[in-house]
Amino acid sequence: MATVQIDGLGPDYESVSGTLAITRRLSDKVLAAFNHAYATGELEVAAKLRTVLKITESKRPKGDKRGGYDATAHADLWVGFVEARNTYKVLCEKKAAKAADLESAQEKMKSAYRAWSEI
Repeated sequence: MATVQIDGLGPDYESVSGTLAITRRLSDKVLAAFNHAYATGELEVAAKLRTVLKITESKRPKGDKRGGYDATAHADLWVGFVEARNTYKVLCEKKAAKAADLESAQEKMKSAYRAWSEI
């Protein structure tokens, strides 16, 4: 992990000094931003963030602690969950929705969430 030295960030922070540990990888932060953008319907922003995510993943050292972890695959699982959630939401809003359809959509949403959260 990197450490950043903070020495007087500006006029409002003249007395600030010390260290700030950066505890998350850049790809983790980009993935969080992607997840937020996609979940809130900012699909253009999400697409750009996914491209950035691919770039950050391609620069990751081969022998890092994460082994086979792939942030872009994790992003794809998030897309699957959000799409399942949206389908379920649309069915819930339909007055004539069948109980079996609702149950099926709910199970797909749960399954997609489990797949995403277990990585």
